[in-house]
Amino acid sequence: MSRHRILIIDDDSDFVDEVSELLSNAGYSTISASGHEEAMNKARNERPDIVILDIRFAGNGIKTAEELDGGEETSGIPLIVVSGHVDEKLNSELREKTQVKDVLEKTVLPLDLIASIENNLNN
Repeated sequence: MSRHRILIIDDDSDFVDEVSELLSNAGYSTISASGHEEAMNKARNERPDIVILDIRFAGNGIKTAEELDGGEETSGIPLIVVSGHVDEKLNSELREKTQVKDVLEKTVLPLDLIASIENNLNN
């Protein structure tokens, strides 16, 4: 059985480390990026099965979400937004501009994150 690869885009290294460990223990392979260009390059070159994106990360998360959604090589990759600043306006903007599958608030519970990933990998 192949391990699903998950790209974590966030400039908070502690969060990336914690989520990477959680996902690794759950049987996933992870890669990470902390800036817009790095994120786009890794998404195109590594072809992750799903992306976890902090919408407020350095480099403009909404721009990254739009480019991932609209990119020829990346448009089919499910996108889960995880942010410490989730509100109705942001949620609405994301849903209008992108194909975001889920919006979760930091600090997301491990079981909620795993459930979101599994649900979106199976759709």
